Amino acid sequence: MLTKLFFISEYVQAEYFHPFSLTKAIEDLPIGILSNRERWEKILGTPSISIAFEPFKKTSISDILKMNTDVECFLFIEVNVLPTQDLIDLIINLKLGECIQYQNKTIVQKITAYSDLKKLSNIQIENAVLVDHKWQLISSISKTCIQLDIALLNLELTSLPETVQSKSNKDIYIDKSAQIGYCFMNTDEGPIYIGKNAKVLDGAMLRGPLVVNDNAVVKMGATIYGSTVIGKHSVVGGEIKNSIIFEHSNKAHDGYIGDAIIAEWCNLGAGTICSNVKNTAATMQFQIGDLIFETKKAGVHMGAYSKTAINTAINTGTEIGVGANVFGSGLTPKKSITLAGGWEEKKCIN
Repeated sequence: MLTKLFFISEYVQAEYFHPFSLTKAIEDLPIGILSNRERWEKILGTPSISIAFEPFKKTSISDILKMNTDVECFLFIEVNVLPTQDLIDLIINLKLGECIQYQNKTIVQKITAYSDLKKLSNIQIENAVLVDHKWQLISSISKTCIQLDIALLNLELTSLPETVQSKSNKDIYIDKSAQIGYCFMNTDEGPIYIGKNAKVLDGAMLRGPLVVNDNAVVKMGATIYGSTVIGKHSVVGGEIKNSIIFEHSNKAHDGYIGDAIIAEWCNLGAGTICSNVKNTAATMQFQIGDLIFETKKAGVHMGAYSKTAINTAINTGTEIGVGANVFGSGLTPKKSITLAGGWEEKKCIN
């Protein structure tokens, strides 16, 4: 019986990933070399069935069953569940009418269109890795995903080009088509992956864990600390630390971002800087719905298609929505900026 893979969001709150969940399904967020969708497809050896994306809309299992009457067997995986060896083993051996539960939540189920969801046989798993909100992406998950993807893709260690200076070639993976200038690489804290047709220009200093994905460019003199993911076709320069930059985005000039997430098709003007720690070193508290998250470090979260003007100073923990045009003097307002034209004395100008 042919099994088809679907991703569902029974327990995940899309608003916990705002503004990134406005333009991408959570399973498609690029938090390593691969997205979680690509990760599970690779492991299970089968493509997943995509559902038309609508922000904040939860597609129920019953809706999927009705839309896919030709499918004999359904394998449902929660969008925020990362692969672990124990979970993979359970899924491979999962029988029809069985589900896997973690902390009283069903995270995987294998059913037919006629299965009674209330009568599934439960298999408990003691340890699982779930991404519950956006702040987890850069606190620990990106490092986990980078290491997981390198193992999953069965990447081979690279004989370092003569242009690379490093203590050793340990944990450095460079695609044969990548173009590498005279640069420094350090893998003391994690691996470095340079993807297909990526470019690392002269003078760049790279510290793992780090992904420079396919067709991305690291400009001359860039300083990048892990854990960082540079998305496909993105261009980066200046200083970057512990950040995720989605595909087709540019932070090409001098300036600093840290503990930040930049969505797709964004552009940071020359000299844009991002505060990620309060001067008082105080703990910051963020709330979305009933979720309260506290952290000492929080950089900008920038939604897709947003841009900053030259020399923009982004306040600690600022959220910028989708399609924003950000400019103005002084620090940006901390509250969400969406489709704003700028600000004066903390007042947004449309």
